[in-house]
Amino acid sequence: MWKWLCSFIFIASTIVSVAYKQHYAREKYHAQAQADCIALAISTEEAHSCANEAQGRKYYAPWWYILVAWPEGITTWAIIATGFVVAWQSSETRKSAEATLQQVGIQRESIRPRLAIGFVDNPYAAIVSGRYVIVNANFINSGGIPAHGVIPETWLEWLSEPYRFTENAIHYKGKPLSIDTKTPKSYRIPLNRGLTTAEISDFRNGRSTICIRIRLRYEALGKHVHTEEAYYIEPGGMGGIPEYSNTN
Repeated sequence: MWKWLCSFIFIASTIVSVAYKQHYAREKYHAQAQADCIALAISTEEAHSCANEAQGRKYYAPWWYILVAWPEGITTWAIIATGFVVAWQSSETRKSAEATLQQVGIQRESIRPRLAIGFVDNPYAAIVSGRYVIVNANFINSGGIPAHGVIPETWLEWLSEPYRFTENAIHYKGKPLSIDTKTPKSYRIPLNRGLTTAEISDFRNGRSTICIRIRLRYEALGKHVHTEEAYYIEPGGMGGIPEYSNTN
């Protein structure tokens, strides 16, 4: 709004300035032309013609004054005004289109599949008893439509703090899954062995633990996205490892 008002003020000021300069130039030229006509020894008809020519503003005003003079400049101003209107309409149309696209983007984001990771139970008791370690995870879709073609990847490793996975981690890439919005998808992550007596002792004393890293890759409305989290097992449940948290 302000830029259009400033443009109008600038144009109006230009008109007033040009009109003033045009009036001053006309008076000055007319006086000089009459003096020149009198100074020349010419006939009455020629003097009359000379005086008439002195009335023409094209003889005393710069060439560009015709663009802003009245009424000669009316066509120019009509074109300029039309240009301003077209520019304003284009600007408003662009803003409206951008707002519509933004709203569509928000709606798409609200209904797209969005996966999170949970756990069915705490495997701590099974681990300290020496049984095979199996972590039962839940893949939860909190979006508005099912997620298809979800590729799960998992890493398991026996680690001490600060819990950094290495190339020795047991890596497994599962088959594509479909995860509905109403029912979590159960997923078993096995270590495929029990812990040794020394490992169980370290586990009970908090010196080491089993860490699980999970990555879910899938497509959400044409966009490749993923959910990735990592956890360590402790007596009270599953603790998160923030360094591996990466979701989009």
